[in-house]
Amino acid sequence: MKSHVHQLICSALLLFLLCCAYGCAAAVVNLKSEDGWEPIRIGVYPGGLSVWIKSCRRYSTNKVSFGSFATVTYEKLIICDPVTGITPEKAKMMHKVVVEGSRLHMDRLLVKPVKGNLLIEKHHGYDFKERCPDAFPRRDHLTKGIPKVDFALYLGLTASHEEHRICSKDANGRPTSGLIKLNPKEFNNTRHYIRLAAHEIGHALGFTLEEFKENDMLLEEKSNTGRNIMALLTDTVKKKAQDHYNCKSLNHMELDYRSGKNEYPHWKRRHAKDELMSTYVNRPSAMYYTELTLAAFHSLPYYKADFSKAETMTWGRNASCEFLTGKCVEDSTPKFPEMFCNDSTTVLRCTTDRASLGTCSMKQLASDVPREFQYFTNKRIGSPSSDMMDHCPVIESSWKTSCEFGDEDAMPGSIVSNMSRCLEGEFLEPREPKYIGTFRDICANVKCENGILKVQYKGNEKWHECTDGKRIDIEKGPALYGGKIVCPKYSDFCTDKPEESQ
Repeated sequence: MKSHVHQLICSALLLFLLCCAYGCAAAVVNLKSEDGWEPIRIGVYPGGLSVWIKSCRRYSTNKVSFGSFATVTYEKLIICDPVTGITPEKAKMMHKVVVEGSRLHMDRLLVKPVKGNLLIEKHHGYDFKERCPDAFPRRDHLTKGIPKVDFALYLGLTASHEEHRICSKDANGRPTSGLIKLNPKEFNNTRHYIRLAAHEIGHALGFTLEEFKENDMLLEEKSNTGRNIMALLTDTVKKKAQDHYNCKSLNHMELDYRSGKNEYPHWKRRHAKDELMSTYVNRPSAMYYTELTLAAFHSLPYYKADFSKAETMTWGRNASCEFLTGKCVEDSTPKFPEMFCNDSTTVLRCTTDRASLGTCSMKQLASDVPREFQYFTNKRIGSPSSDMMDHCPVIESSWKTSCEFGDEDAMPGSIVSNMSRCLEGEFLEPREPKYIGTFRDICANVKCENGILKVQYKGNEKWHECTDGKRIDIEKGPALYGGKIVCPKYSDFCTDKPEESQ
């Protein structure tokens, strides 16, 4: 029955077939109740999308819009664009994608459930209309409350970067409603945007400075080099971070200070690049829901986390304390070559989250890198500050080389699809000579089936079993003439880990 429900949800939303690898399987498994705690029930309400659709219709016929919309001309130009803006069909798609993103939290977080209707208007010092005047809830939500829901999520639109806000709280301080605003131009029905929606929902659920400060979870200090540090300091976060990095002396999990100065913090990207709540840099990313984010929510008094649903992130795993405190590159040589790089070639390789192909981000910059982050003899060599990596060079993804929605013409030998992930190659031979030496790895379709990882590569319809550490010999075909695919760990791809892969 569980498998049947899994298939129905995935096909109904037309999202992707690789549900076990991408988190969909976990999103539909029911949590068990525990001592009065129940899985959080999140209701997703697209009232703000409907308001924008009506406003855009008026705007397109040169009629005067209503309320504050009359003054936001730039937003209207973007949001009401007839090609990339909001439409009834796109609003329906966005709602479905956000619902799927909310399932990632519903499957992992428990709360003391609301008895009766959820009240949000003026509750425990929070005035919903003041906090979120552009949420556009249904009238009965404010008068009668909302039945069978613990958290009400309202959707809106923005012409720039995504926004998020807590709109109300209960007597215990738990957020009970929130608003997230999404850009219709940049939003698609893909795994990436499911995860991006889950990221924004995470902030609305309480991954904020306000909540961390109110619950005495925040550490602020200076490093021995004088750098400002902001971190989460709780027993659960400490334990899970120690386990992930294999660093028993670690007593906190650092946040990105630059984003932390704002209301909504993120994990420091240098330490947790592929994590759900890491700093988002507008590139394809797997955004894994790991024990680190579960620990942050579990440390808030109104949540309990189901750590059995944590996803695997290879970034920093078992890398030791030196990974967190030492240099990423020393004497121009990467200390952790599976994560950092030191070349300026354009050879395509897998990113650490296996969501994309990419190239090393090492560049000659316009000015000297800060002394603390100088890793090369040339003081202007490093990754751009916009990468948020403390100038450490890594294999960075691009939209053009994403396994999920990239351009196959730019990815020789690769498949682009909802099922595609990046796999390490050996001696890959492209059919066309012009591609020789342009790529080392490829994107291929991957699925998890009864504890077995299976791979389908370009030009070959067969699904090949891929056991940890083994190789798949590539048969001569229309895309590749030969070579091998290196099989990864099953647990790096699939959430339904078999016993032997635990």
